[in-house]
Amino acid sequence: MVYKKNPNYYLVNTKNEKLPYIDKLVMLIVGDMNNQTLKFESGAIDMLTISASLLDRYRELKKHNDFELYNLGPTTNTTFIVFNLNNRKNKDGKYYVNPIKQKWFQNRNFRTAIDWAIDRDDLILNIFSGLASPLYTAEPVNSLFLNEKIAQGHKKDLDYAKSLLKKSGFYYKDNKLYDKNNNRVEFELLTNAGNTQREATGVSIKQDLEKLGIKVNFKAIEFNSLINKTLNSLDYDCIIIALTSNVLEPNAGYNVWTSNGALHLFNKRTQNDLKSSDKPYKFELELDELFKKGALELDFNKRKEIYDKYQELIAQENPMVYLYAPLNINAIRNKVKNIYPTELGGLIYNIASIYIDD
Repeated sequence: MVYKKNPNYYLVNTKNEKLPYIDKLVMLIVGDMNNQTLKFESGAIDMLTISASLLDRYRELKKHNDFELYNLGPTTNTTFIVFNLNNRKNKDGKYYVNPIKQKWFQNRNFRTAIDWAIDRDDLILNIFSGLASPLYTAEPVNSLFLNEKIAQGHKKDLDYAKSLLKKSGFYYKDNKLYDKNNNRVEFELLTNAGNTQREATGVSIKQDLEKLGIKVNFKAIEFNSLINKTLNSLDYDCIIIALTSNVLEPNAGYNVWTSNGALHLFNKRTQNDLKSSDKPYKFELELDELFKKGALELDFNKRKEIYDKYQELIAQENPMVYLYAPLNINAIRNKVKNIYPTELGGLIYNIASIYIDD
């Protein structure tokens, strides 16, 4: 039961004793991981997601501090590179994406070549000290609807990647990649500054693609600027970012995968675009249909088949190249009581019964 005494709220335990309510649990959501870490260690916040590079440090700190570590298995966050497939113009009549680059990004062989050129094992070893899983599908590795075949993925294969590029008319000169119109292949890759894992990922991918003859201009920019480019101005080439998935229901990603979705990142449409005669790509229309069917199908096995197909389609088209799923390791103060972590529910799914024991 909850006991209310204006203006404060309390929880009441089975002995009818008032306990401090959950609003005393201090959490912080910011773009800078270093800032979060400093605030946790200073006692300013009560919960922290631990990056793999800091795990050994926190194991040692735990011996002398008032917190516990919880390993909840692979995170439901899906980290990926998204290509900008937009071929439209903004209100000023300027293309969102340079027309030369449009042809590259809209070429399935080009996107797939980048997928095969990325060394996910290297990313996991160097950035997460091995505490992550490679990711090849839009569904997280702990999803009930995971397409197991797609999730098996593939190893890095530069020779295969180069063969795909050559099929689409790309060629090499002095180990540099050019398109069939003699344009040097060069593009910008962005991520949010302050997220050390994504910054390290960008550096590693830049090096991987250099081996493919591609010049990548990698930049880490302020988080709000990145989101503005992704969802509003749409003036970007490629971005490293992540979304949180619902492991129990893929249709929660309707806004990501349907062509008119607000988070349809690889080909985001403005309200004016939606009112125009713009025609989605063929695979976008297929995704629209699959998600309509998935929302109407009640039989689990049949729905599983539908969502298997959407994962197959994404893996085939590669509008977003998936990278990894780190382990979800969290630190939480011992004063936070009634914590019963689960892989699917996380740390505070039972927030109504959590209290602070000062």
